[in-house]
Amino acid sequence: MTGTPAAVMAPAATPNAAAAETSAAGLRLGGGPPVMENYDSVRKIGRGNYGTVYLARDKRNGKHYCLKQIQMETYSAEERANAQQEVEVLRTLDHPGIVRYREHFLHGESLCVVMTYCEGGDLAAIIKRRAKKEDHFTEAEVLDWFVQLVMALHHVHSKKILHRDLKTQNIFITKNLVKLGDFGIAKVMEGSMSAASTVIGTPYYMSPEVCQNQPYSYKSDVWALGCILYEMCALQQAWNGSNLLGLVYKIVQEKYPPLSEEKYSEDLRRRVPRRRSPTTAPDLHPDPTPEADPDHRP
Repeated sequence: MTGTPAAVMAPAATPNAAAAETSAAGLRLGGGPPVMENYDSVRKIGRGNYGTVYLARDKRNGKHYCLKQIQMETYSAEERANAQQEVEVLRTLDHPGIVRYREHFLHGESLCVVMTYCEGGDLAAIIKRRAKKEDHFTEAEVLDWFVQLVMALHHVHSKKILHRDLKTQNIFITKNLVKLGDFGIAKVMEGSMSAASTVIGTPYYMSPEVCQNQPYSYKSDVWALGCILYEMCALQQAWNGSNLLGLVYKIVQEKYPPLSEEKYSEDLRRRVPRRRSPTTAPDLHPDPTPEADPDHRP
């Protein structure tokens, strides 16, 4: 399928649905009256294209959570629908490798989404600190986290969901476990052979087919995962360019510095992005194509 992202279907209405609130944003809220007054803001811990994230304390149980506040006052109808989509995607994902959704509510013109707090921060910050000290991860550490990410992404794909913005800033650490987060531009696919065409995501992790404005599917998420694997090993991104055009050229040509042969085995090094065809590369979806070749993708 090509074209604009399909809407995520909301759960079936419950007997309490009639009592659900409807705001000017067009978002229906049910299942109780969670409100901002239940939370104390501790500090701001992040800001992205789709909202500001705060560390917040729940007055009801004393626990800390991430509270993502999305200001929708100036949002178009499509942008408001995308904000609601993230909520619906999060509610369908229940896996130890994915940041857990808790609740959501409206606060004025803001949509607030409450999620589990990952006290270890994000993978990008950890890589940056290690790079300053030239303190590389061991191969065992890399593989431990990489396997966790593969399992989490497999769960996402099994729900026919594309993440579409996998990057180290969207991977969070808690108690030496890694978790996927930030599903703000995720897309639900309608079938195992469907494809998307919207050019979206973070340039450094875009697959060649996205850069070339070709239809893409689950394999583009797997490509981004390979870029993350490279970054964990090299402590730097695989692709760098002074401008977007130069960056896209390097991605399409798949030119990047090789990983250290002294630090990492050949088996690990061959799992980073390599020359392959998007139609024959394997994915993590439970219905792989028979011509998949694991040597061509991470």
